[in-house]
Amino acid sequence: MIKFFRRIRQQLLTENKFSKYLIYAIGEIILVVIGILIALQINNWNQDKIETRKEIFHLENILNNLENDLNNQITPCIQKTEKQIEAFSLLKSGFYENDNISNDSIRQLFFQNLGQWDLVLNTVAFDNLQSISMDILSNDSIKSKLLDLYGNNYSYIKSLKNNYDETHYERISTPLFVNEIDMLEGLNNEDKIKLKNDKKMYLAMKAEAYYSLGKYLDALKKTEPLIEFLIEDLTIEVKRLKDT
Repeated sequence: MIKFFRRIRQQLLTENKFSKYLIYAIGEIILVVIGILIALQINNWNQDKIETRKEIFHLENILNNLENDLNNQITPCIQKTEKQIEAFSLLKSGFYENDNISNDSIRQLFFQNLGQWDLVLNTVAFDNLQSISMDILSNDSIKSKLLDLYGNNYSYIKSLKNNYDETHYERISTPLFVNEIDMLEGLNNEDKIKLKNDKKMYLAMKAEAYYSLGKYLDALKKTEPLIEFLIEDLTIEVKRLKDT
């Protein structure tokens, strides 16, 4: 092809047809420019496809993390925390303020109150995205919601959980061992007297149920619908990107 155009140029020059040669030269330049533009467009298109695949990859990973957090962490943690608060309320009314529930019921309620859900929220996919750059996301609304969820809601929940874990062990779990009360072996009348006389532990349980766990439960309940809405948004966005 190059030899063909070179032959035409040489023929026009030898025939002294300068005006035609000039027109031809301009045309050839235009063709070259068009070729370069087409090549650049194809390169940009390929690059956009690569970036889109990267975006889909990260969004799908975050989507999987959020679905797992919602179904296996947040929702069951809400249910467990509600049972903890309810257990203390029953202990307060049925044991500490009155004595109208059985030893076995007291024991079971203490187990419910002492046992906590070990909440583990997965931020690996989001952390990976941040390590690359949030700018890879083309949807500013989703970017903002992700930053808000992980930067605010998740961080707040983790701080509440850490504070709860520290105070729960120190102010409630430890006194049971100090008083030599073994819930696994059953609960006798002597144990009941020790529990009722330990006003410090009772007040700690009360503060935990009505304050620490209350704040924790409120944060979880506010975060649950945010995750649900974000899962819906991410599902729609991934489908849109795959269809483009």
